[in-house]
Amino acid sequence: MPFILVVRDAMSALPDPELAWKLLAVASTFAGNLTLLGSVANVIVAESARELGGFGFRQHLRVGFPLALATTALGAFWLLIVEPGLGLA
Repeated sequence: MPFILVVRDAMSALPDPELAWKLLAVASTFAGNLTLLGSVANVIVAESARELGGFGFRQHLRVGFPLALATTALGAFWLLIVEPGLGLA
């Protein structure tokens, strides 16, 4: 069962469901950078890089983990602080 169906009721019970859905979208999108198998684009790049020596799951995770954390934090900051009409703005 897709995660969205599992959290749908909980999200609608939150004080600001629209903001919660946007934060979930940001987090799930940027979480694709976390691991090599997190998105199809990561797999395509890894396959293309094979000709140049390639890289594996751990090499990707060393870059993907901090990248996913930083981009998710930046996206959440944007939605909560910067974007007009949302969050704390």
